Formats: sequence, C-alpha cells, structure tokens
Amino acid sequence: MKQQRQRTVQSLLKDTLMSADNRQLLHELAQRSNEVLAALETPAEFGISDEEVSKMSPFWIAEVYDVLSKADAEFREYQGELPDLNYAHEDEEFSLGAAYRDCLIADLPSELKTPEVWLSAVEKVDQQERDYALSTPSVRGGLEATASLAEFGVTPVMILRALQAVSYLLERFTRKGKIDPQANILLRCLANSAEQSIDPKMLVGEIRRMAECREATARALYDWQIRVAEYKPKLFDGFNAQPEQGGVLLTRTDEHFDNLIDRWSWSASVFTSVN
Repeated sequence: MKQQRQRTVQSLLKDTLMSADNRQLLHELAQRSNEVLAALETPAEFGISDEEVSKMSPFWIAEVYDVLSKADAEFREYQGELPDLNYAHEDEEFSLGAAYRDCLIADLPSELKTPEVWLSAVEKVDQQERDYALSTPSVRGGLEATASLAEFGVTPVMILRALQAVSYLLERFTRKGKIDPQANILLRCLANSAEQSIDPKMLVGEIRRMAECREATARALYDWQIRVAEYKPKLFDGFNAQPEQGGVLLTRTDEHFDNLIDRWSWSASVFTSVN
C-alpha cells in the first residue's frame, strides 16, 4: 500500500489557518508543533497573502496560535511578529463587543452585568490604559455597556479569551487522561472550590496567560464566568453547564455553535422550557 505523503509544515499551518474549526488539522498541527515553530523563524516562506488573511476567522487564528504557544512559551515572540493575522478582522472584534452587550449580559442579574460589582476586587487602571481599552474595537462595539469594563482595563476580547482558557484547559486535561472524558466536571467560585474537579489556581493561571491580564483580574474573571454559566448553559464551548452546589457542573458535548451570538443568547430558561 502506497504511503500518503506528509504535507510540509508551511502547508499545514496555512491549511489549518484557512480551515476554521477543522479539528483534524489542528490535531496534526499540535503533533508537529515543534517543526512549525522552527519554520516560523522564516515566516516569509509561508506565503500567506493579504487576501487570504482577510478570509480567516480571528477567533480560529487565536486558537491555532494558542496550540503552538502551549508547545513553546517562546512562541509569544513569534506572535508579536504577526500582527496582521491577529488583528485582521477589526469588524469581528467590533461585533464581539455588540454580542457581549446584546446577548451575553443583556438578561443577566444586575450584579453580573455591572463591572463595578463583579470587578470590585480589581483596582481601576490609569487613564492611559483605560483610554487604550476604550479605543479597542470590541469595547467600541459594545458601548455603553463596555465603557465601565474599560475602567478596569477589561475588554470583551479579554472576556472571550478567559472563557476559552477554561474550555481549552479542560479539553487538554481530557486528552492527556487527567480527566475522565465520561465524567462531569464540577467548577466552583474560588471561595468554595475545595471539592471541585480541577485546582482553580490552574484555571486562574490559564486565564491570566491567555487573557494577558493581572492576577486579580484573572481571579475576578474566573469567578464571574462560573456565576454566569448558571444562566448561560453554553458559555463554555464544548460543554453544557448546570447550577450545582454553589458552582456549575459541566457535561461534555459535541455540540458547537458557529457564532457567539447563538451560544451567548442561549439562556437557562431554554432548558427549563424543554425539560
């Protein structure tokens, strides 16, 4: 039987970036991440045109490069050399802000959609950092609801990355056999996390790394998303969440939404109406 020829790392990275949600390609990329990282020392060889970049999903780009960054912490330096890939879709980040305002927080209790409440343990940032946050597309897209987030240096993009951090870490632990893929996963807020499935410090650390935020902000983001998941069962991609003993119980699912508006609009009342 003739052996299939292995694609080059240049072709693998390009094909993966161009194929949103193709988990098979993403898995192959993870398996050959060291080769890809080495090839990125000469990024011109990848031959990705501006037109191709414009067709890529920024959220899928973030996921692809997160896979590579887990293989080599120094890869963050390479990410800094590829700004056009990470910020190619300013309009999508703008839409993310609108989805945060109109879908994610619109029907939440007041304390969960008021940053002054759930970020109360976080110091407000200085004017320069606040102004920078206010200038980002995701904050501009969610005004006025996002203006108070900017007071703490937080943006809807940061919130999305914090959510992805939890989902990715749970997925990674499952692949490595640290979590039984058939078992439910209990997550609780930090003050009540003694018996939860995963050490919350690991989850907070992952949030801090992926969202590139301070420790206090990562802790607040973690607690906030646990409470929000009580009202938004689809908050964590790849999982269904149900309220459980001061936290949420996550059940793995193969269901994935094509966009955040669908996922963030799904509220707990939907489950109540169908059960």
